[in-house]
Amino acid sequence: MTNRSISMSMYVAVPALLLAASAIEAADLAAWTPQPADWKGAKIVENAATLTADKWSYLVAPDEHADVELSASVTIESPAKRFQFFGQSWSAWPDKTFDDGGFEVALLLRSGSVTTDVDGQQLTDLVGYRVQLSHKYQVLALVKFPEGGYVQVVPCEVKLNQPHKLSASVAGSEIIVHLDGKEGIRWHDSFLPLAKGRFGVGVSSQAQITIGDVAVKPLPATPAPVPSHGSRIRYQTG
Repeated sequence: MTNRSISMSMYVAVPALLLAASAIEAADLAAWTPQPADWKGAKIVENAATLTADKWSYLVAPDEHADVELSASVTIESPAKRFQFFGQSWSAWPDKTFDDGGFEVALLLRSGSVTTDVDGQQLTDLVGYRVQLSHKYQVLALVKFPEGGYVQVVPCEVKLNQPHKLSASVAGSEIIVHLDGKEGIRWHDSFLPLAKGRFGVGVSSQAQITIGDVAVKPLPATPAPVPSHGSRIRYQTG
């Protein structure tokens, strides 16, 4: 290869690297909104936020996305103090948002709302995927709510007062989660996958966490897989 061709290759490669880097959007957490709207447990200082809440509460990005990688540095400063879980009461109508105690940290993926008419009443349910960490249970989990529940749970080391790098990518109907650089979850939503929504970071169970270095990286659009249909041939003899 000549010096001229090497120079040309570098000339092409450098802008490509700069373009890839610019696609990663550092989050302005001051522009993210609390969910629920009346939640007051978020304190934002520059590019980090200290969060605390009784039940799942989030800072949510303003725009909807489909295919995105969301990443953050998360530190559990005070562990969970609530350990109630969905369905433990005798109520016929337990909390459909899966109030699963014992988890401190969450990345919220493709969150939105669905309104249905029930006997003339308009009922609104929150929907989404949630990647969550528990110091008590020492697990990384993926939840689809309100219908789906825990779709994957894997053991992992979760430490107090030590930052963990947590990232989740959603492309098409596949979700891939990394913790501290290692893949922990890879799951394909084969039943009514959520197409798009808002992304955020969350806290629960009376824990206190600090979240920083939050970044949103758009991913190339992924076409929905074409379902396969096996042939069903029936015949009768005689």
